[in-house]
Amino acid sequence: MTSRFEYAQTMRRRGRWLCGLGWFAFAASLVLPAIIGISTQGYWCFNVSGWDCLDLTYRMAWAKIVGRGADGADWYLVGCAVPNTLLMVSPVWLWLNRVQPALLRTGSVGMSISALYASRFLVGGDLRSLGAGYYAWVISFTLVAAGCLHLAMRSDPAPPAVVVPAQRTMDEMAALREIYDFLHSGTQVAATSVEPSFTANAVAAGLGAAHEAVASLGSRQDGSM
Repeated sequence: MTSRFEYAQTMRRRGRWLCGLGWFAFAASLVLPAIIGISTQGYWCFNVSGWDCLDLTYRMAWAKIVGRGADGADWYLVGCAVPNTLLMVSPVWLWLNRVQPALLRTGSVGMSISALYASRFLVGGDLRSLGAGYYAWVISFTLVAAGCLHLAMRSDPAPPAVVVPAQRTMDEMAALREIYDFLHSGTQVAATSVEPSFTANAVAAGLGAAHEAVASLGSRQDGSM
């Protein structure tokens, strides 16, 4: 049966794979054609790569910031600069917050919103004009969002190793019992029932068994660490 600790470790390992696939998909979207054919201000553009789209997005965003972008119809493309920036800085952000489940869940929400924002052309858009680079771009946000959610799985500390006490023979148990009675009764064992030599031998055997038990327990604890 899988423990909670093992389940959390499996989920976090899967999250790292998902994030890696998302970053790979984003890198692939930059070299793949994102737009196969689209009409822009009376001109047709063919086989526009994802890198060209990324460059155009940041150029338009900068034009808006400095006040040179007067056309309000391109605000969506300007807004694409935000999810692109979030995705490009996500490797560093995830590494810095890898032990913060709350921040990882926040990152998952941010990537999910970015995926919805990026998929705007899938609803009401001309799908024939979209290339493989666009789909890889949208999928990259989805994969990183799922990866962040997996990485946010809490990892409880591993349960301590169970130390099984060593089994004692009947003679050892009898010797230990006699030592216990001898130390806690406050009186010597009756000479009529037990000879002194037998009592001394039993005490010696009990002390030896106790010493071996302590040494065995210490070696087992050292081996489990």
